[in-house]
Amino acid sequence: MLLVLGMLLAAVLQTTVLETAPASWPHPDVVAVLVFAWASLKGRLSGLRAALVGGLALDVLGSQPPGLTVVTLLAGAYLAGWLREQLAEPVLAVSVLAVICGSFFADLVQAAYLAGSGGFLSWRALLLRGVLPAAASNGLVSVALLPVLHGFAEGGEREPGGFLRRTLPGRLWR
Repeated sequence: MLLVLGMLLAAVLQTTVLETAPASWPHPDVVAVLVFAWASLKGRLSGLRAALVGGLALDVLGSQPPGLTVVTLLAGAYLAGWLREQLAEPVLAVSVLAVICGSFFADLVQAAYLAGSGGFLSWRALLLRGVLPAAASNGLVSVALLPVLHGFAEGGEREPGGFLRRTLPGRLWR
């Protein structure tokens, strides 16, 4: 239930507040970051559930073609969840990498839809000005968001920094 509320709140934030930011500012995709971060912490199935809820919320509130957001988030969540399942437990660096890879893949699918629907675009410009900056900004947002989500995923960890302590070198915490 908390995941559904979080996705709905993120979708409202993204379609209202973040849409009014100047075009020169980076526009992180908050719903995608939540979906891919959740998939990188809990695995593919939980990530796919989050993608379905977040994608439907964005499809209802956003201006993209219906179903496009769900499809791109499902694909990215599957990739992020698969990366997570290759490890015994979540690691911060791999979780951030999973968010970046999921964001890159989802934006690439959206670009392919744009190209297939008759939109004119230069792939080089799209990658350098759209897909790569979006994936990088989502990765930066995930660095701040992952420790908080990890606390929720573990059912309220006693130590808020426990996820960071387990994933960063021990000498930093002595």
